[in-house]
Amino acid sequence: MKTFFKILVIVIILGIFGYTLYYLWDKSKEEPVVYKTETPFVTNIIKKTVATGSVVPRKEIDIKPVVSGIISAIYVQEGQMVKKGDLIAKIR
Repeated sequence: MKTFFKILVIVIILGIFGYTLYYLWDKSKEEPVVYKTETPFVTNIIKKTVATGSVVPRKEIDIKPVVSGIISAIYVQEGQMVKKGDLIAKIR
């Protein structure tokens, strides 16, 4: 009877040891990475920006004529770039 209990205790200890080794080995395996995929589709992309605010110029210049009179002709459009010395308008 004593040998039976000794063998039973040894079998239980070996079983616990074996289960612990299996558990640790199973936990050490890395899980496979699963990626979520989508099916491609064709569509139009509309790029749109909506903003509120005000536009302020970096530099503002007052234009004052050297002589006074009535403007008879204007040679540039609003917003057009001009250089120093360009003819802008004709005064009568």
